[in-house]
Amino acid sequence: MKKLYFTLALSIFIIVCCTSGNRNKLIVEIQRMEKNGDEYNPQYLDSLNVLYESFVTKFPKDSLAPRYLLSAAQSTYSRGTQEGQYLDQAILKLNKLINAYPDAKEVEAGMFLIANIYENNKNDTIKAKEYYSLYIAKYPAGEYTESVKSILEGNLGKSAEEWIKKFQKEGKIDSTLHIN
Repeated sequence: MKKLYFTLALSIFIIVCCTSGNRNKLIVEIQRMEKNGDEYNPQYLDSLNVLYESFVTKFPKDSLAPRYLLSAAQSTYSRGTQEGQYLDQAILKLNKLINAYPDAKEVEAGMFLIANIYENNKNDTIKAKEYYSLYIAKYPAGEYTESVKSILEGNLGKSAEEWIKKFQKEGKIDSTLHIN
């Protein structure tokens, strides 16, 4: 019952904020939820997603829109790792970020995340390679470039255990680390 009241109150708040066009109220509510929320609670993730998407829909030209769209994709991805049905929604949001805001700084993380989803969650190495290659082309000196290069140089689709063994063999990590 408590969840129902929370969802109803949030829905009313969103309708009031979005129909009145009050950008600042929506930002304050997003910040409040980001600060006080439980990232493992599906209802929290859904409610926060509604706020992010409402902002992006109502204020698509706002400088915060790419950040909130990436955040919406990330929270949807979090739901996807809990319940697999959300992975495709996360991919759609990430593609929207890439296409609608190609010059936004958030695109770099979005492009890496979409490749990672294809590789590790959907086991689609062809799509993963496509997005990793796009990442390298667009961000040759990016934050994730070294990781992406390593992935493309023969590590695509390897499990965490395979990565650890490879790095142990190369002396890049402690060889006393054991995998259960």
